[in-house]
Amino acid sequence: MIMKKLLITIILLTICSTHAQTDEKETLKQLNQKVITSYRNQKFDEALKLAQQAVDLSLKIYGAEQPETAVAYTNLGVMYQDKKKYKESIENLQKAVEIYQEMSASNSKELIATHQILAYSQFLNGDTKESEANYLKSIEVVKSKFGRESKESFLPILNTANFYARTEEDEKARESYLKSYELAKKHFGEESSQFESVSIYVRVYSKSSISTDEIKKNEFKKRYAEIVGYEIGEATSLIRPTYPYLARTQGKRGRIVVKVWVDAEGNVTDAKTVYGDLVFHPEVEYAAKKSKFKPTIKNGKSVQVVNFVTYNF
Repeated sequence: MIMKKLLITIILLTICSTHAQTDEKETLKQLNQKVITSYRNQKFDEALKLAQQAVDLSLKIYGAEQPETAVAYTNLGVMYQDKKKYKESIENLQKAVEIYQEMSASNSKELIATHQILAYSQFLNGDTKESEANYLKSIEVVKSKFGRESKESFLPILNTANFYARTEEDEKARESYLKSYELAKKHFGEESSQFESVSIYVRVYSKSSISTDEIKKNEFKKRYAEIVGYEIGEATSLIRPTYPYLARTQGKRGRIVVKVWVDAEGNVTDAKTVYGDLVFHPEVEYAAKKSKFKPTIKNGKSVQVVNFVTYNF
């Protein structure tokens, strides 16, 4: 959803900057606004129909080589992605990428975002080589236009890390996640939603905290500690939640990630589920609150920290 929220921002910025001088331009502006509204209201069939109309009208007004048409193609690609029509999604997103590639640097952010959305559709379609290529292209564009250490690098590198984790390329995933942590701390801070999102994705997409190899896992923890400046205390007593009756009767399975607030003594003072089906939330939060951690030492003192607990059902 991160990439799609970014896409909607692009739509609003692009369309609002277009001064409607004709009835057709005003109609296109309204169409794009309706696409956004329908999408946000989860009316995906309606959004898809409107997005196709926007493409047709943009081609008529601006032709096949202008940013307005690239935006329309991108939106249509996202709508097809949500409908799980990945081939159609890929076709439209590739057209958008081709338009942006022929344009000036002023459209770099749109090109970066569209490369990532295209890569995700290709991943969902099983085209892993093409998907990796587009994730890496998004990073190349960021590096060229903004610099690898820029805040613009954060999202492309994080999305690439998620790709590598989901395709079980642990080494590449570790390096990309660690880079994401570095960028998040540098540009947004340890308390930011960006920094937290890395921690969540590490637990959502990695099989076992980024590696099933204990040596590699410990190396990851060590390098994470170097980034934040301290080592978070591990769980000494991790309570296993009860399998909710409703989830069992519905045959629900999945991974649940719980954010926990741990005091200086290692006691959990609060817990909130940040990923997973709602049916599991009460039980996992109850179990997490009863868990116990080693105190976290920072600058020689025990401190309060935020940690995460993962449960698999």
